[in-house]
Amino acid sequence: MTESRIVLSLDVDWAPDAIIEPVLAAMCDAGVKCTFFATHASPLLMGIQDPNVEVGLHPNFIGCNGDYDSPLRRLMEAYPKARGGRSHALYVSSHILRLYEKHGLSYESNNFMPMHQHLHPMMRFERFVSIPFYWSDDRLEVYSWFDVDQLRLEEPGLKVLNFHPIHVFMNTASEEHYLSYKQHYQEPDALREHIRTGAGVGTLFDAVLARIRERNLPTYTMAGIADTFLETGA
Repeated sequence: MTESRIVLSLDVDWAPDAIIEPVLAAMCDAGVKCTFFATHASPLLMGIQDPNVEVGLHPNFIGCNGDYDSPLRRLMEAYPKARGGRSHALYVSSHILRLYEKHGLSYESNNFMPMHQHLHPMMRFERFVSIPFYWSDDRLEVYSWFDVDQLRLEEPGLKVLNFHPIHVFMNTASEEHYLSYKQHYQEPDALREHIRTGAGVGTLFDAVLARIRERNLPTYTMAGIADTFLETGA
């Protein structure tokens, strides 16, 4: 892999549409491609027609007592064109991945390889691709920095970034900050009182979009990465 390939992925984690919408708008304004992994039937995400915006599945298997099919089936009813998935809390097994395949998905992204260089897709089953991800904003205890330079976006390899709309909207800066507003998760008006100024996930997200624009860095959807790998092995 001689070039950087950037994917902006977003785990929705039950965020209301009022939280998702400004994050989506920022990416559309920047002209970048992106993939949302949906946890629920969001009217906003279900209505997206933009080919640069993919919606995959983010099923929650925690507490389902072994019934892994039902969470997938419910999400497939809301998003019948979904191509791939990433499980909530990265809860996964070979059995779950076979269910992904059974429901017509062609890729999964549950392998978190923090800041590893030269990442690339892998074939998991025949015509079913595993796509590792490189950075995630829910590791706030690890990443105390919000400096776009440290992401090394221009260096060769696959750079799948994992943001959460709630952290972007709130400009979350620490676990303590997150816990201070978590009780208002579904109340956008109340959340606005807790938005942080200064460096945080939101400022990093803005800096990533600006860096992509300034340096004309290529962006992809997750499905685009999977399709290229299936067609070319790259």
